[in-house]
Amino acid sequence: MRVLARTRDRLGRERATWLAGAAATLAIAIAVPVLSRPADLHFWTETAVLALYAMSVNLLLGYAGIPSFGQAAYFGIGAYAVGLLATRGFPLPLTILAATVVATVAAVIVIRLSVRASGLAFSMLTLAFAQALFTVTFRLDL
Repeated sequence: MRVLARTRDRLGRERATWLAGAAATLAIAIAVPVLSRPADLHFWTETAVLALYAMSVNLLLGYAGIPSFGQAAYFGIGAYAVGLLATRGFPLPLTILAATVVATVAAVIVIRLSVRASGLAFSMLTLAFAQALFTVTFRLDL
């Protein structure tokens, strides 16, 4: 009975912490565009994007223990898709959604090809796919 009560208390504290963090993040996400100059907004947007990328690396290597070297490829695929669609006049929410879908499809293709490898072989496969995408990106004339 005590264990159940302690678990319930801990989960309540964790939920409160998550809600406070979400509220603070939402407040910052609303306040920064409203109160910032364009240069500051660019800086904070860039900071948020790179922080998300750093968290993805931490999630893969730190928590999951997956030694992947190819996660930057999907980051780049999404950015490239946003750039291509935005220059053609698509609205920003649609470009972000399309970029997410394109990066996800590319990740699923690579996962299907390298899912059975583990350890060093998995690392080298993800690095090989990342380098192949790098080469294709700089060889295309878009």
